[in-house]
Amino acid sequence: MHMKDKDYLHSDLLSKKCNNEVFQQTYEVVRQLSWEMLKVYSSAVDLSPRQREEYLDVFTPYVAKHVVDLVNLTIDKFEK
Repeated sequence: MHMKDKDYLHSDLLSKKCNNEVFQQTYEVVRQLSWEMLKVYSSAVDLSPRQREEYLDVFTPYVAKHVVDLVNLTIDKFEK
């Protein structure tokens, strides 16, 4: 999925406290999802704790892009 619509999560709407809280919660979900992906991957290969941290740094931006695109698409396409 490639987001072509407005990026609500990174807009000036963040100046509203409630929106900033949603933004923070979204990135917490990204972190948790990345960690879960890493656990599945780690079970298939033998990774050291240091390697897990390095892989987490790889998974997180990848997951974030897709989650942010999904959230923005949902906000944009909801009937307002």
